[in-house]
Amino acid sequence: MSSSFRRLAVGLAVFLSVGLTTQVSVQSPGVSTVETTGAETGLLSLVVGGPSPSFAPDRDPVPHLVTAPMPGPTPTPAPACIGRTSPYQTAYPASVCTLDQAASWVQRVWKSNGWGTISITFAKQIIAGKVAARPTPKPTPKPLVTPAPKTAVSTSLPAGITPAARSVIQAALNHLGAPYVFGATGPTTFDCSGLVWYAFRSTGHFAIIGNGAYRGGAAIYNYFLSRGLASRTNGRPGDIVVYNGGAHVGIYLGNGRVISALTSGVSIHGLYAVNLPFTAFLHTGLDG
Repeated sequence: MSSSFRRLAVGLAVFLSVGLTTQVSVQSPGVSTVETTGAETGLLSLVVGGPSPSFAPDRDPVPHLVTAPMPGPTPTPAPACIGRTSPYQTAYPASVCTLDQAASWVQRVWKSNGWGTISITFAKQIIAGKVAARPTPKPTPKPLVTPAPKTAVSTSLPAGITPAARSVIQAALNHLGAPYVFGATGPTTFDCSGLVWYAFRSTGHFAIIGNGAYRGGAAIYNYFLSRGLASRTNGRPGDIVVYNGGAHVGIYLGNGRVISALTSGVSIHGLYAVNLPFTAFLHTGLDG
Protein backbone atom coordinates (compact mmCIF):
# COMPACT_ATOMS: atom_id res chain seq x y z
CA MET A 1 0.00 0.00 0.00
CA SER A 2 1.50 3.34 -1.01
CA SER A 3 2.32 5.91 1.70
CA SER A 4 -0.18 8.44 0.33
CA PHE A 5 -3.05 5.94 0.48
CA ARG A 6 -2.07 5.00 4.05
CA ARG A 7 -2.15 8.67 5.11
CA LEU A 8 -5.66 9.10 3.59
CA ALA A 9 -6.98 5.99 5.43
CA VAL A 10 -5.55 7.11 8.77
CA GLY A 11 -7.04 10.58 8.39
CA LEU A 12 -10.48 9.17 7.57
CA ALA A 13 -10.34 6.87 10.61
CA VAL A 14 -9.44 9.78 12.90
CA PHE A 15 -12.23 11.90 11.44
CA LEU A 16 -14.86 9.20 11.97
CA SER A 17 -13.59 8.47 15.50
CA VAL A 18 -13.86 12.11 16.53
CA GLY A 19 -17.22 12.56 14.83
CA LEU A 20 -18.85 9.56 16.52
CA THR A 21 -18.09 10.88 20.03
CA THR A 22 -18.87 14.59 19.59
CA GLN A 23 -22.26 16.29 20.32
CA VAL A 24 -22.85 19.53 18.46
CA SER A 25 -25.56 22.14 18.65
CA VAL A 26 -26.63 23.44 15.29
CA GLN A 27 -28.39 26.83 15.33
CA SER A 28 -30.04 28.17 12.22
CA PRO A 29 -31.52 31.66 12.21
CA GLY A 30 -35.29 31.72 12.68
CA VAL A 31 -35.65 28.01 13.63
CA SER A 32 -35.56 25.94 16.81
CA THR A 33 -32.24 24.60 18.22
CA VAL A 34 -31.68 20.93 17.42
CA GLU A 35 -29.14 18.39 18.70
CA THR A 36 -27.32 16.13 16.26
CA THR A 37 -24.35 13.76 16.57
CA GLY A 38 -20.94 14.56 15.17
CA ALA A 39 -21.25 11.76 12.66
CA GLU A 40 -24.43 13.30 11.25
CA THR A 41 -22.75 16.68 11.13
CA GLY A 42 -19.70 15.27 9.46
CA LEU A 43 -21.76 13.53 6.82
CA LEU A 44 -23.74 16.69 6.17
CA SER A 45 -20.53 18.64 5.95
CA LEU A 46 -19.21 16.27 3.38
CA VAL A 47 -22.38 16.54 1.35
CA VAL A 48 -22.49 20.33 1.38
CA GLY A 49 -18.73 20.79 1.07
CA GLY A 50 -18.12 21.49 4.78
CA PRO A 51 -14.87 21.80 6.73
CA SER A 52 -12.08 19.29 7.18
CA PRO A 53 -12.04 16.78 10.11
CA SER A 54 -10.67 19.53 12.38
CA PHE A 55 -13.74 21.85 11.85
CA ALA A 56 -15.48 23.79 14.63
CA PRO A 57 -19.26 23.14 14.32
CA ASP A 58 -20.31 26.20 16.35
CA ARG A 59 -18.81 28.46 13.68
CA ASP A 60 -20.38 26.60 10.75
CA PRO A 61 -24.23 26.53 11.16
CA VAL A 62 -26.15 24.27 8.82
CA PRO A 63 -28.95 26.27 7.18
CA HIS A 64 -32.38 24.77 6.50
CA LEU A 65 -31.86 21.82 8.80
CA VAL A 66 -35.34 22.41 10.33
CA THR A 67 -37.98 24.10 8.19
CA ALA A 68 -41.17 24.01 10.36
CA PRO A 69 -42.02 27.60 11.53
CA MET A 70 -42.88 28.39 15.14
CA PRO A 71 -46.64 28.85 15.83
CA GLY A 72 -47.87 32.43 15.24
CA PRO A 73 -50.48 34.41 17.26
CA THR A 74 -54.09 33.18 17.19
CA PRO A 75 -56.13 35.44 14.85
CA THR A 76 -58.87 37.52 16.57
CA PRO A 77 -62.35 36.41 15.40
CA ALA A 78 -64.54 38.98 13.68
CA PRO A 79 -67.24 40.47 15.99
CA ALA A 80 -70.62 38.77 15.77
CA CYS A 81 -73.26 40.92 14.10
CA ILE A 82 -76.31 42.08 16.04
CA GLY A 83 -79.65 40.49 15.32
CA ARG A 84 -80.91 41.15 11.83
CA THR A 85 -84.28 42.53 12.98
CA SER A 86 -84.43 46.26 13.62
CA PRO A 87 -86.65 47.89 16.29
CA TYR A 88 -89.07 48.71 13.47
CA GLN A 89 -89.83 45.03 12.66
CA THR A 90 -87.74 45.24 9.51
CA ALA A 91 -84.28 43.94 8.66
CA TYR A 92 -81.25 46.13 9.20
CA PRO A 93 -79.32 47.06 6.04
CA ALA A 94 -76.48 44.68 5.17
CA SER A 95 -73.93 47.30 6.30
CA VAL A 96 -75.21 47.20 9.89
CA CYS A 97 -73.30 44.78 12.10
CA THR A 98 -72.28 46.43 15.37
CA LEU A 99 -74.45 48.15 17.97
CA ASP A 100 -72.95 51.54 17.08
CA GLN A 101 -73.81 51.03 13.41
CA ALA A 102 -77.36 50.06 14.34
CA ALA A 103 -77.74 53.12 16.56
CA SER A 104 -76.49 55.36 13.76
CA TRP A 105 -79.06 53.80 11.42
CA VAL A 106 -81.86 54.43 13.97
CA GLN A 107 -80.78 58.08 14.20
CA ARG A 108 -81.14 58.41 10.43
CA VAL A 109 -84.59 56.80 10.51
CA TRP A 110 -85.84 59.34 13.06
CA LYS A 111 -84.43 62.26 11.12
CA SER A 112 -85.76 61.09 7.73
CA ASN A 113 -89.25 60.61 9.21
CA GLY A 114 -89.28 64.11 10.64
CA TRP A 115 -89.36 62.83 14.24
CA GLY A 116 -86.43 65.00 15.32
CA THR A 117 -82.78 64.46 16.17
CA ILE A 118 -81.87 61.89 18.85
CA SER A 119 -78.60 61.05 20.59
CA ILE A 120 -76.67 57.85 20.04
CA THR A 121 -77.52 56.86 23.65
CA PHE A 122 -81.25 57.29 23.00
CA ALA A 123 -80.94 55.26 19.78
CA LYS A 124 -79.33 52.40 21.74
CA GLN A 125 -82.21 52.53 24.24
CA ILE A 126 -84.61 52.10 21.31
CA ILE A 127 -82.66 49.05 20.14
CA ALA A 128 -82.71 47.63 23.69
CA GLY A 129 -86.48 48.12 23.82
CA LYS A 130 -86.33 50.57 26.73
CA VAL A 131 -88.13 53.33 24.84
CA ALA A 132 -90.59 53.40 21.97
CA ALA A 133 -89.19 52.89 18.48
CA ARG A 134 -91.13 55.90 17.24
CA PRO A 135 -92.59 58.93 19.00
CA THR A 136 -96.19 58.69 20.16
CA PRO A 137 -98.18 61.20 18.12
CA LYS A 138 -100.14 63.70 20.14
CA PRO A 139 -103.82 62.90 19.71
CA THR A 140 -105.83 65.51 17.89
CA PRO A 141 -109.27 65.64 19.47
CA LYS A 142 -111.98 65.10 16.93
CA PRO A 143 -114.85 67.54 17.39
CA LEU A 144 -118.07 65.82 18.31
CA VAL A 145 -120.01 68.61 16.73
CA THR A 146 -119.25 72.03 15.33
CA PRO A 147 -121.69 74.89 14.94
CA ALA A 148 -122.71 76.45 11.66
CA PRO A 149 -121.54 80.03 11.00
CA LYS A 150 -122.55 82.15 13.96
CA THR A 151 -125.70 84.20 13.76
CA ALA A 152 -127.38 86.23 16.44
CA VAL A 153 -129.40 83.84 18.61
CA SER A 154 -131.79 85.13 21.21
CA THR A 155 -131.63 83.84 24.76
CA SER A 156 -135.23 84.84 25.42
CA LEU A 157 -137.64 82.04 26.25
CA PRO A 158 -141.14 81.57 24.90
CA ALA A 159 -143.89 83.13 26.94
CA GLY A 160 -145.99 80.81 29.03
CA ILE A 161 -143.50 77.97 29.62
CA THR A 162 -143.79 76.18 32.92
CA PRO A 163 -141.52 77.00 35.87
CA ALA A 164 -140.06 73.48 35.72
CA ALA A 165 -138.99 73.85 32.09
CA ARG A 166 -137.72 77.39 32.75
CA SER A 167 -135.59 76.24 35.70
CA VAL A 168 -133.85 73.49 33.68
CA ILE A 169 -133.22 75.79 30.72
CA GLN A 170 -131.96 78.60 32.95
CA ALA A 171 -129.52 76.24 34.69
CA ALA A 172 -127.96 75.59 31.29
CA LEU A 173 -128.08 79.26 30.19
CA ASN A 174 -126.17 80.24 33.32
CA HIS A 175 -123.13 78.46 31.85
CA LEU A 176 -123.08 79.90 28.32
CA GLY A 177 -119.48 79.95 27.10
CA ALA A 178 -118.24 77.35 29.61
CA PRO A 179 -115.41 75.23 28.11
CA TYR A 180 -115.98 71.79 26.64
CA VAL A 181 -114.13 68.96 28.44
CA PHE A 182 -114.84 65.36 27.58
CA GLY A 183 -116.48 63.56 30.52
CA ALA A 184 -117.11 66.76 32.52
CA THR A 185 -120.48 67.29 34.23
CA GLY A 186 -119.98 70.81 35.62
CA PRO A 187 -120.11 73.14 37.27
CA THR A 188 -117.37 74.92 35.27
CA THR A 189 -116.75 72.56 32.33
CA PHE A 190 -119.05 70.20 30.44
CA ASP A 191 -119.40 67.70 27.66
CA CYS A 192 -122.75 67.45 25.85
CA SER A 193 -124.47 64.87 28.06
CA GLY A 194 -122.73 66.38 31.10
CA LEU A 195 -124.56 69.69 30.53
CA VAL A 196 -127.91 67.82 30.34
CA TRP A 197 -127.07 65.94 33.52
CA TYR A 198 -126.12 69.13 35.34
CA ALA A 199 -129.25 71.08 34.30
CA PHE A 200 -131.65 68.31 35.35
CA ARG A 201 -129.83 67.26 38.52
CA SER A 202 -129.24 70.79 39.88
CA THR A 203 -132.93 71.66 39.56
CA GLY A 204 -134.33 68.53 41.15
CA HIS A 205 -135.43 66.80 37.94
CA PHE A 206 -132.77 64.08 37.77
CA ALA A 207 -135.33 61.27 37.93
CA ILE A 208 -136.68 62.29 34.52
CA ILE A 209 -133.43 61.19 32.84
CA GLY A 210 -133.00 58.03 34.97
CA ASN A 211 -131.29 59.36 38.11
CA GLY A 212 -127.84 59.04 36.56
CA ALA A 213 -128.22 55.46 35.32
CA TYR A 214 -127.75 56.63 31.74
CA ARG A 215 -124.62 58.73 31.24
CA GLY A 216 -123.99 59.04 27.51
CA GLY A 217 -126.20 60.59 24.86
CA ALA A 218 -126.96 57.24 23.23
CA ALA A 219 -127.92 55.70 26.59
CA ILE A 220 -130.28 58.59 27.37
CA TYR A 221 -131.81 58.31 23.89
CA ASN A 222 -132.41 54.56 24.25
CA TYR A 223 -133.94 55.07 27.70
CA PHE A 224 -136.56 57.50 26.34
CA LEU A 225 -137.04 55.48 23.14
CA SER A 226 -137.83 52.32 25.14
CA ARG A 227 -140.55 54.24 27.00
CA GLY A 228 -142.10 55.64 23.81
CA LEU A 229 -140.99 59.20 24.60
CA ALA A 230 -138.99 59.98 21.45
CA SER A 231 -140.25 61.57 18.24
CA ARG A 232 -139.13 63.96 15.52
CA THR A 233 -141.99 66.39 16.11
CA ASN A 234 -143.73 68.35 18.85
CA GLY A 235 -140.59 69.53 20.62
CA ARG A 236 -141.34 71.47 23.81
CA PRO A 237 -139.06 73.73 25.93
CA GLY A 238 -137.09 71.54 28.32
CA ASP A 239 -137.10 68.51 26.00
CA ILE A 240 -133.76 66.86 25.14
CA VAL A 241 -132.57 67.09 21.53
CA VAL A 242 -130.70 64.09 20.09
CA TYR A 243 -128.34 64.16 17.09
CA ASN A 244 -127.00 61.22 15.13
CA GLY A 245 -128.49 58.53 17.39
CA GLY A 246 -127.04 60.03 20.56
CA ALA A 247 -123.62 61.19 19.37
CA HIS A 248 -124.65 64.65 20.59
CA VAL A 249 -127.42 65.93 22.86
CA GLY A 250 -128.71 69.30 24.01
CA ILE A 251 -131.74 70.99 25.62
CA TYR A 252 -134.51 72.47 23.52
CA LEU A 253 -135.32 76.15 24.21
CA GLY A 254 -138.28 76.39 21.86
CA ASN A 255 -138.68 78.30 18.60
CA GLY A 256 -136.09 76.12 16.84
CA ARG A 257 -133.24 76.86 19.27
CA VAL A 258 -131.02 74.51 21.30
CA ILE A 259 -128.42 74.97 24.00
CA SER A 260 -125.64 72.37 24.08
CA ALA A 261 -121.97 71.89 24.90
CA LEU A 262 -120.14 72.05 21.60
CA THR A 263 -116.40 71.56 21.34
CA SER A 264 -116.17 75.36 21.20
CA GLY A 265 -118.04 75.63 24.52
CA VAL A 266 -121.63 75.87 25.75
CA SER A 267 -123.60 77.64 23.01
CA ILE A 268 -127.06 78.40 21.69
CA HIS A 269 -127.62 77.32 18.09
CA GLY A 270 -130.37 76.46 15.66
CA LEU A 271 -131.96 73.02 15.66
CA TYR A 272 -130.33 72.16 12.33
CA ALA A 273 -127.24 74.37 12.67
CA VAL A 274 -124.72 71.67 13.62
CA ASN A 275 -122.87 69.19 11.44
CA LEU A 276 -124.71 66.12 12.76
CA PRO A 277 -128.16 65.01 11.63
CA PHE A 278 -131.10 65.66 13.93
CA THR A 279 -132.56 62.41 15.31
CA ALA A 280 -135.37 63.14 17.74
CA PHE A 281 -136.85 65.10 20.62
CA LEU A 282 -136.92 63.26 23.95
CA HIS A 283 -140.09 64.38 25.64
CA THR A 284 -139.39 65.19 29.29
CA GLY A 285 -142.89 66.45 30.12
CA LEU A 286 -141.47 69.57 31.79
CA ASP A 287 -143.65 71.88 29.64
CA GLY A 288 -146.70 69.74 29.26
